Amino acid sequence: MIRKSVNLFVLFMVLLFINGCVTTMGGNPVIDNTYKILATTQIAYDNAMTTVSVLYSKGKITTEQKDKVVSVARDFVASYKVVVKALEMYAEGTSGQITVDEAVNKFVEVQIMFVNLVREVISNG
Repeated sequence: MIRKSVNLFVLFMVLLFINGCVTTMGGNPVIDNTYKILATTQIAYDNAMTTVSVLYSKGKITTEQKDKVVSVARDFVASYKVVVKALEMYAEGTSGQITVDEAVNKFVEVQIMFVNLVREVISNG
């Protein structure tokens, strides 16, 4: 069960990067690709948090491990919201692609921290 959860989580993260790299036909590729990144990461985040919750409820991870994940998860959500705001501003024409790129880059940094921590906790759980 745990091994399967880790594999699914890693698969979702790989899909995130694949989806983020695909350009779309038609529409604005910055908006389209950024929304793909956000949609995919939301699925991965939900699965990771559910897995951590289940492991914690079964006593397979400590309160300290759960609290570390929750702390990084808060940073993840805050960074996610910054990307959404930057994307809204870009769509309205009040900011440029650089603002979106910077927000996404920061989000990816936080996401990597989150993924590494969750992977570590799940592997030990």
